[in-house]
Amino acid sequence: MEKVFDSAYSTLVYTEQGGLDTMPEVAGVGLFDGSKHGIYIGNNEMIYSSEAVGYITKDFVSNGGWSSWCTYEGVDYPQEVTDAIESLNEDSSSEN
Repeated sequence: MEKVFDSAYSTLVYTEQGGLDTMPEVAGVGLFDGSKHGIYIGNNEMIYSSEAVGYITKDFVSNGGWSSWCTYEGVDYPQEVTDAIESLNEDSSSEN
């Protein structure tokens, strides 16, 4: 499902791909909690911007309320990410 994140400066188009248990171990995929976005940087760590605190925060994925991973339009991801998405799509189509 494609969703749009709107801001006064630009529009970020993202697609939720699956739960964290299906996320490939690839830096650059997005994390989503239903309202904010983060970027996975590897080693179970991620960064996100918080308007409330006014700076970029680095933290462990497990310390946040992240519920899913996502990809962003305009970002070229490695084959490992494409393979993970295809696997998820195959799993969901076999359930129907």
